[in-house]
Amino acid sequence: SWIMKGILDFLTGASLDARILRDNFIFKIVPMLNPDGVIVGNYRCSLAGQDLNRLWDDPSRKMHPTIFFTKSMMRHLLNDREVVLYIDLHGHSRKKNVFMYGNSESGSIREKIFPGLLCRDSECFNFDDCCFKVQKSKESTARVVTYRELSIVNAFTLEASFCGADFGPMADQHFTWRQLEEMGYMLCDAILDFCDPDQSTVNQVVRELQLLFPDDGNSDDVSDSEDDGAAAARARRRK
Repeated sequence: SWIMKGILDFLTGASLDARILRDNFIFKIVPMLNPDGVIVGNYRCSLAGQDLNRLWDDPSRKMHPTIFFTKSMMRHLLNDREVVLYIDLHGHSRKKNVFMYGNSESGSIREKIFPGLLCRDSECFNFDDCCFKVQKSKESTARVVTYRELSIVNAFTLEASFCGADFGPMADQHFTWRQLEEMGYMLCDAILDFCDPDQSTVNQVVRELQLLFPDDGNSDDVSDSEDDGAAAARARRRK
């Protein structure tokens, strides 16, 4: 994952921002949750043919060890400290752009703040493609289980399209490895803004979100796949 490489390069770098993050946060990073599947050419299923991102509600220690032990690690960490953020990095085979899936079941906008920060300076990340509704078919995914069962409010899947962007200067082009690495850098920058004692940037994003979601704060995207109405609505907004 070039995004993961960007995150690791940023966090281990010599910049002041990197030192601030290292001094103030503990990062638990799992570079790959599906090594046995990837080694045989799968990007979604394990070697046993199981979709590991549909098993987080009750993973098997024997059949799904990476999920079982990652979830156990998170439980132990929660006994010791607050977990501010959980992000699962994915590639998306249908939708374009870089975007996030989150969780918003209470009608609030707090779950949308971090994606709102991430889209401010990125030419690849599109907030309009984000979705915050929880479908029944997604209830056993990592971001929903960590939100509901582990009570981590900011639990997201960060999706990077296999197909590139459909807006801005990168429209109709594939992402380069450098752009994906930069997305990793921007994610780290967004963590700095999100947790900065000076909350002026966060407050600006909150005001923007309140204008964007005056009613219940839910995105108009209702699933992981496209439909013509949602695509048309986003096209109108971009114009």
